[in-house]
Amino acid sequence: MEEQLTQAEEQHLEEVRNLRRMFQRTREEEAAEERREMNQMLRNREEKIESLKEMLRDREEKLGERESHLKRAEEQHLEEARNLRRIQRTREEEAAEERRELSQMLRNQEEKIESLKEMLRDREEKLGERESHLKRAERQLRVQERKMRHLHSLLRDRGFEVEDSEASIL
Repeated sequence: MEEQLTQAEEQHLEEVRNLRRMFQRTREEEAAEERREMNQMLRNREEKIESLKEMLRDREEKLGERESHLKRAEEQHLEEARNLRRIQRTREEEAAEERRELSQMLRNQEEKIESLKEMLRDREEKLGERESHLKRAERQLRVQERKMRHLHSLLRDRGFEVEDSEASIL
């Protein structure tokens, strides 16, 4: 019976060690995957922002070219100057509206990035909590191991033969 108890203890300790290893690997893999996903999302958003900035620069450059053309046309055709100014005003208003829209899009993207950063911080905080729970579980395991050693000691004191508790626990 004592041998069965020792084998059961050994099996239990091996199961605990296996569970510890599995939990540690799972936690590390989940955290690494979350970090990869968040980093990819950040990279995607940053690429989108760069693309929008490039679009804005291109459109501003085109707008500048259009304005130059209008000025040359004004010098050549004084009679059409009023019409050209009206067209120019309309285009400038559209360009301003477009700039406002693009600026708003850029602000929205930046807000999304900040939101993603906040999500990353939250997930890292949750990871810290998971690590805290694991440490608490490890402390509880050590308490159980001490209790097991104490039980072995009591059994030995009462005359039962018990394997060395340190060897069977570790």
